[in-house]
Amino acid sequence: MTNEVNRDYSLKPTVRMGSYFFKWSDTDYGICPSETSIFKNFIRKMIPLLEYCMSVLNFEHKNNSQKNLLKDKKHNICIIEKYNSNVSFIMYIDGTGSTVFYREEKFHIRSKEFENLEAKDHNSLVLQTCNNRMADHNIVSLKWLLGELLFDRVKTTN
Repeated sequence: MTNEVNRDYSLKPTVRMGSYFFKWSDTDYGICPSETSIFKNFIRKMIPLLEYCMSVLNFEHKNNSQKNLLKDKKHNICIIEKYNSNVSFIMYIDGTGSTVFYREEKFHIRSKEFENLEAKDHNSLVLQTCNNRMADHNIVSLKWLLGELLFDRVKTTN
């Protein structure tokens, strides 16, 4: 990627809400400056759901007679919030309560442009077409890891 793109997506703002903090991925890109408040609001809205899932996990851990659906790897929770028509934030909660976030951006390209892209090694590009046939414009989805939401078990004093 060019340096210009890296500057656009290199923002990794501090996100701390109560006892939760966001740990950004060291190897992937961040978010655009204009997305900061939307992303923080998405996390703020997801914390009650995460706390509910953790209470269910703790209850099912204590009561082994019930089948634990969340601990089954087939039953992960995925929530998507669209920022605009092209950008979405995605949160996954697995059976252990681990919570990771991704950023996905979709854009249109012409078939000839996609053929040129396809020749290169782009593991994160996903082609989506209507009716399983090539159209004049294809929607390409680029998704990358943002990081994970963690619970701060150590009380800090200011």
